[in-house]
Amino acid sequence: MISYGAFTIMRPAGINFAFCFYYLPDMHQSMQLFFEKTFNKEAGVPLSDSKKVAASVAEKIKSAMVWDYQSE
Repeated sequence: MISYGAFTIMRPAGINFAFCFYYLPDMHQSMQLFFEKTFNKEAGVPLSDSKKVAASVAEKIKSAMVWDYQSE
């Protein structure tokens, strides 16, 4: 497992949480659904817009955050 980051929220405001996704075959779909629900339920973004933005975020993550590792 690859894990990055630690942080402390000094003055909590808004939506504050951390998340961890395991590199499984459906990871990108899980991330897209997570963002879709978070945008809609937590941030109050309309569902149709949440779906569009979540798809865009998931695609950016898929193309920009590439993990290339070998298991030993």
